[in-house]
Order: sequence, then C-alpha cells, then structure tokens
Amino acid sequence: EGREESLVDITIRLLIKKFRKLPKEYVVRIKEQDTYVLQQLIDNIFDINELSELDDYLH
Repeated sequence: EGREESLVDITIRLLIKKFRKLPKEYVVRIKEQDTYVLQQLIDNIFDINELSELDDYLH
C-alpha cells in the first residue's frame, strides 16, 4: 500500500507539473486507481497532451 500511495503522489505531481493544474475530479480518480494503471500513466506521461486524454487510462 505504501508503494501505491507513492505512485499516486508521483502521478499527481507529474501531471500538475505538465499541465500547471489538475482538476480535483482527476485527483480523486487517480487516487482510486491500482498500481498497474498508475504505472501506465507515469510511463506515458510524455504522450499525454491534454487532460482529457487521462480518461483513456482512468476507469
């Protein structure tokens, strides 16, 4: 669980750095994701160009 919390924090920080701000709805959804999804987001951060593209990863 500690590792998953770290991945959540890293994912949120990277997305804020990339997009300047991250709507609360995305923060909530990111916190609900499992390790696999978080790793996919981190791995593909440079390919995500718009916030709406996060919907392709988040379920």
